[in-house]
Amino acid sequence: MVLSFAGITLSVIEIELVKNGGQGQALAATDIADKISSALDERYRDVHLHYQFPLLRQQMPSISVHS
Repeated sequence: MVLSFAGITLSVIEIELVKNGGQGQALAATDIADKISSALDERYRDVHLHYQFPLLRQQMPSISVHS
């Protein structure tokens, strides 16, 4: 659901940049959208893998966040 929302949002941004700007901006928007999409896909696969294989969670060190 998050991935589809992000994809739709990025597509809308790309369309608006094409309407309002030059070809360079459109190419930059496409490049940014591809990079974000790849990062989101990678995170989704990581989460899905950990969900499918609970033993991996036990073997991986926990990460603590300090503020």
